[in-house]
Amino acid sequence: MKHLPPVTAGIALISLFVFAYQSSLTGDQRILFILQWGAVPYEITVRDLPPTVPFPIAGTLLTALLLHSGLGHLAVNMTYLGLFGPPVERALGTWRFLALFLLCGIGAGVAQVAAFPVSMFPTIGASGALAGVMAAYVVLFPRVSPRTIVFGVWCVLQVMLALDTLNTVQQWTGGVAAWAHLAGTGLGVLLALLARRWAAFVGSERMPEVSGRAARRAV
Repeated sequence: MKHLPPVTAGIALISLFVFAYQSSLTGDQRILFILQWGAVPYEITVRDLPPTVPFPIAGTLLTALLLHSGLGHLAVNMTYLGLFGPPVERALGTWRFLALFLLCGIGAGVAQVAAFPVSMFPTIGASGALAGVMAAYVVLFPRVSPRTIVFGVWCVLQVMLALDTLNTVQQWTGGVAAWAHLAGTGLGVLLALLARRWAAFVGSERMPEVSGRAARRAV
């Protein structure tokens, strides 16, 4: 952890802490915890149901980013965070990276709610936010690398899953939030392009397209 930049390390540590707490709960308690703090489309579009949260229900679009359905879900997300988070955070800077993560995560949640507005299944996990981070990496470092290949395969799978939901009842049975992932990807591309344009405008040496040496450092 000590070699990770601060936001990447913070997200990982908080996610691990929350998962450890989830794991300490009994079966029913764990379900209620996820229902309370996860982003349930029906509750966001209609009304909050017990157990309620002590803030506007839209706030669960943020708290949901720290929840995971199981060890496999957590492990996959932390792997993506460890691969893509450090180079993107070093290229963008701490605060811009945090803004990227949060905006992509919220946007992904909104997309999932829009796709299945009356679903009772909570959307949880940072996958949508991490989709944005992965997309930003490809924009900031536009060359073929193992990371871009991983991202390309991941994108194909997400498109297939999203198209599959058009002919299924995923909104009633739960599953992979592919529409959230695709929305996070789109937002990541947009925000990274905006960051590149701003860096070029102000002549920043932090952004990789402005300084090749900065790019090599970030990787």
